[in-house]
Amino acid sequence: MKKIFRTFLFIGLFVGIFAITSKVNAASATISASATSITVGKSATVTVNVNAATWNLSVSGDATDSIVGVNSEGKNESTTKKYTIKASKAGTYKVTLKGDISDGETDKTSNIDKTVTITATEAKEEKKEETTKSSNANLSTLGVTPKEYDFTGFKQNTTNYSVTIPSNVDSLKVSYKTADKNAKVKVTGNTGLEVGTNTINVEVTAEDGITKKIYTINVTKLATEDSKPGNLIDDKDNKNLYLSSLSIEGLELSPAFSKDVFSYQTTIDMDENDLSKVTVNAEAEDSNATIEITGNTDLKEGENTINIIVKSPDSSEQTVYQITVNKISKSSEVAGKHINKEHVIIGAYITILLIIIAILVIKRIRNKRYAEEDDYDQENEENNDYNEEYINRYEEESNVKDNFIEDLYNRRNNDEKLYNYDKQTMEDIDNETDRIFGKTKQGETFEYKEKEDSWDDDFKPKNKGRHF
Repeated sequence: MKKIFRTFLFIGLFVGIFAITSKVNAASATISASATSITVGKSATVTVNVNAATWNLSVSGDATDSIVGVNSEGKNESTTKKYTIKASKAGTYKVTLKGDISDGETDKTSNIDKTVTITATEAKEEKKEETTKSSNANLSTLGVTPKEYDFTGFKQNTTNYSVTIPSNVDSLKVSYKTADKNAKVKVTGNTGLEVGTNTINVEVTAEDGITKKIYTINVTKLATEDSKPGNLIDDKDNKNLYLSSLSIEGLELSPAFSKDVFSYQTTIDMDENDLSKVTVNAEAEDSNATIEITGNTDLKEGENTINIIVKSPDSSEQTVYQITVNKISKSSEVAGKHINKEHVIIGAYITILLIIIAILVIKRIRNKRYAEEDDYDQENEENNDYNEEYINRYEEESNVKDNFIEDLYNRRNNDEKLYNYDKQTMEDIDNETDRIFGKTKQGETFEYKEKEDSWDDDFKPKNKGRHF
């Protein structure tokens, strides 16, 4: 039973570690940039990471190279190449990774076609600080209350944000903190919010009284009490405030577009193309309706919301479509899951294995000790039984001899008839007696030598078992 248990244990451990290892070492090729937005004169680093048994890749665009190799043992190995992209002028810089790689475990060949884009802009001239007063007009924090409608990802140099609220919210409280304690803040547009798009301006005036910065919060107020998008103010009278088409260039919407579906999702893989804005194509069924799109620029890592509002000609009624854009790094996400989850699994396997081995070793030592003690007790018991048998047989033989000799002497003393062998026995006894007491028939003495009878040798106690 123990052998079967151990066999299943080691098979399970081997299969688990093999499965985990095969996942971690799967072939891959990625391209990424240290920054996707830089100013003219600055540089960004493009990194290519390859993990495969064979790879035949080319780098083209604003960096060119050939990345070709093979592992002689047919195993996956890692290769990293880095390229520096320096922005000489404003515009976009692209680096493309193409080719194929093969996995050493599965022999599967995968085609690679990935591009990373870096956008360069002209550096803004910084105003010189006053010698006596600060020109810092930045905010260090910014948000709105109630918190369930607040936005995330605030940065002091990002001045445009978007939120969506239900129809029963008429005002928002703006919370903020200035980077310079002497700066002044003025908030407008946060009360009397109407259905549709509202603008909240947070104007920051630096201590010098000259430098100003305006942070804008675009507030989309939905048309009904339901906080979900897509409901009309008056569904009976507004049958044509729908979109006839909706799409995002380069991305796929889920589910597929239908004019009666008002919520969609899509994903931007930052490893392939780190987009900061997207182009939304929307067309209304009613040619007289107007379309307003918010939230499709300044996309941040994580969840972003794009609102497509279809308004009636007089803007009194509207329908809202909503697209949730998830901007993530899939390679980082997968790697993190592998490292965290699989390391925990490996650690658990090893810990369980060590505990079981320790239990088996302790149990084996104890069983061996008990077995040795049982063998020793059994040997002692056998020796005692043997010695007791010897004593009993010795006494029995002695009694027989004594009775025989006594009978001979009585018969001789009573002048009873003795046979020749009886007489010979008596004579032998007399001679042996004289020998024992150092006498002969002539009265001579001789040296006594103890001699054991031969029958004693057969029943002499024997020591068995251990000798100490």
